[in-house]
Amino acid sequence: MLFINFARIFLIFQMINRSKQNYSKSQFSLAKIYYLGKHVIENIKRALHYFQLGANHNNSYARYIMSIFYLEVKHITRDINNAIHYLSPAAEKISKKKNHQKIKSAKPKELTKQSKTKHGI
Repeated sequence: MLFINFARIFLIFQMINRSKQNYSKSQFSLAKIYYLGKHVIENIKRALHYFQLGANHNNSYARYIMSIFYLEVKHITRDINNAIHYLSPAAEKISKKKNHQKIKSAKPKELTKQSKTKHGI
């Protein structure tokens, strides 16, 4: 018995449309779907296409994945320069996010202690 999940199909079509409008999150999500073969037939060529689109639209996770592909030689030719090209901005962006999350998750007392020591109070 063939079961068709129309909700999934609709979601994938929405992601394709958003991807065409340069939404990097949709491009990254589509890339994962094609790479893993989730709800579609696995298609590495399409996955790489969407990872690259996401990376070119500054999606840090897509940039990271592209750098790994260029280093591992699994699906594309090894190219250290391209790996560095994709990885450098991704690492910088992720690092900034982690520092922001540390500040957000800090307790108010910790923040006041930090600000007092910085200002010499």
